[in-house]
Amino acid sequence: MMLTALGLTFQPAISTYAACPDDISSYWKLDELTPGTYVDFIKDNDGTGNFDPTAVAGQINGAQEFNGSTSGIAVPADKSFNWAVDESFTIEFWVKRNGAVIAEQVAIGRSAGPPGSSLTWWSGIEPVNNAASFVLGDSDGGLVVLSGATDITNGVWHHVAAVRDRSAGANGQNLLYVDGQLDVAALDATYNDGFYSATAELNIGYWNFQSTTPSNHLGGKIDEVALYDRALTAAEIEDHYNDGLAGRDYCLSSAAFVPFPDDTISLWNLDEANGPDYVDAFNGNDGTGNFDPTAVAGQINGAQEFN
Repeated sequence: MMLTALGLTFQPAISTYAACPDDISSYWKLDELTPGTYVDFIKDNDGTGNFDPTAVAGQINGAQEFNGSTSGIAVPADKSFNWAVDESFTIEFWVKRNGAVIAEQVAIGRSAGPPGSSLTWWSGIEPVNNAASFVLGDSDGGLVVLSGATDITNGVWHHVAAVRDRSAGANGQNLLYVDGQLDVAALDATYNDGFYSATAELNIGYWNFQSTTPSNHLGGKIDEVALYDRALTAAEIEDHYNDGLAGRDYCLSSAAFVPFPDDTISLWNLDEANGPDYVDAFNGNDGTGNFDPTAVAGQINGAQEFN
């Protein structure tokens, strides 16, 4: 059997799960063929078209094309989009743009603006080098801007990962990766406050500057947008790029991703052929056999028999 820990109730088992990276907090695959709702396959932070983009072929399955003037996707504010000053996080997506830009174009961003918060961050394309950009401003007005060196407006898909790394030894780095390689870094990016807002929505394909003025619309295609509550390693980012070239998503599946039920916190499939380790496939809370049970055929794949 599958043992699934939920908020208060147990939900029917889903027979197929993809192996998603640890601490992925939201994932918009943007495979929708019809406009309206754009599903977050990890949590329930679904987006709504703000002048809907157009469904197109993506780097992995489908994607959305934004018109550069009005189209975008708005995701309501959620506490999972907030990060403390000492937290690490990663913003990841694929983008395809044909032609130079004359102003900043936002692939994903969030802006609260005064009063109350100066939170402002986005990643997309900047006009100096037609390269990737990562702008990260905290809720107290601190701001660090990274502008890359690699032209990503040449009409092919590019993978972008923007990282805030507060892990031990990282000294608060802001890092920008393009196509699996580090493009530019701010090795000591310091802030006085965290990155949070109770009300600011998250935008895909544009930026709702200070939560009032839609701007910086991207003209091009966006695919596979994800957020993580940790800094992805350089090796992981390179793997995601190479997997994407092979048509595999971040959850290592070329098939449609099967979401976990809402509020899943742990999942022990109990498929192990032997102990002592029994893996939590969702959140890393692995178990250890206390006099190991015996591997047997289960209702779904394997199971364990207890004496």
